[in-house]
Amino acid sequence: MDDQITEAKEQAQSRKDILDKVEKWKHACEEENWLDDYERDENRYSAGRGVHKNLKRAEKARNLVSKIQSLVESLTAKVKAWELEKGMPFLYNNDPLLRILEEFTTSRQEKEEEKRRSREQKKLQDQLATEQEARFGSKPSAKKPLGQSTYANSMIATPNSRRLGTPSVARFGISSGKERRENGKVASVIPINYVALPKDDRGA
Repeated sequence: MDDQITEAKEQAQSRKDILDKVEKWKHACEEENWLDDYERDENRYSAGRGVHKNLKRAEKARNLVSKIQSLVESLTAKVKAWELEKGMPFLYNNDPLLRILEEFTTSRQEKEEEKRRSREQKKLQDQLATEQEARFGSKPSAKKPLGQSTYANSMIATPNSRRLGTPSVARFGISSGKERRENGKVASVIPINYVALPKDDRGA
């Protein structure tokens, strides 16, 4: 019985270093997931409570995430050495730890490849948009050419004014008839270009 207890303690002690590294690896993966969510948040830099703390956490998370690959490689090497020494698989939550690490590595490689393709696609889209803008230029302006007067625009004949042979008469406030009645009297229409001449007093 004592021998079994001693063996169990020795095995637990030999597992401790590996289990500590497993906890560090799990923590780094949790921070990586948090960082992904944080970087997708468009309002992460908006003024508000906790922004400064999140910026500090993001900085630490990036540093930790950059070490995940080397952490996994070190952990894998330790597990292989342990299994070779003990002649048994290293189980973690009743699953072989080596298999868990291998599946994680494969999944991470696929994730990194997907990110790379996404960055390349966005870069290509930006490049095409820049080339198109350089080729066709910006959209034409809707502003009127300089020097074109409003009066000149008004002189463009409408279908009705073409038929009458005159500019749009409604613009100048002239009745379409030759005469109009005001207070029971007939008032002649005064032409728009009428100029009153002084009367000649010599005949008086």
